[in-house]
Amino acid sequence: LKVLRQLLAAGFIDQVAIRKDRVDPSSASAQYATSKGIPYRALGIAEDVFIHPSSVLANMSPPEYVVFNEVVRTSRIWLKGLTVINPAWLSSLGKPSLCTFSKPTKNMEGVLMTVPRFGPDGWELPPVKADALQK
Repeated sequence: LKVLRQLLAAGFIDQVAIRKDRVDPSSASAQYATSKGIPYRALGIAEDVFIHPSSVLANMSPPEYVVFNEVVRTSRIWLKGLTVINPAWLSSLGKPSLCTFSKPTKNMEGVLMTVPRFGPDGWELPPVKADALQK
């Protein structure tokens, strides 16, 4: 299942959405029971987007990152055909066109780490080992 999700992430690398509270600290950062009404930011779409009510993800705790297959515009902008993805995958799948990397710095264990930023808005992704970038 993980490999299928990675393949979908690679295939829809330009159709990624992130939960809005991850990129906009002024958004409410409470614990959510379901994804209903939770705003997301999507690559290439200026307005907030939402998980479509017919999605199986609508009644689950909202994922941080998803890829989507379809956008439906009605009273709101809805995302359909969703797959939950791991944000760490984006740093390797999105380079060099969609991902930039910070200058490497040492963490508490002395390992050189870099912070990837994804997309035109520079969404911060989980840190990765700097030597993993050369592979």
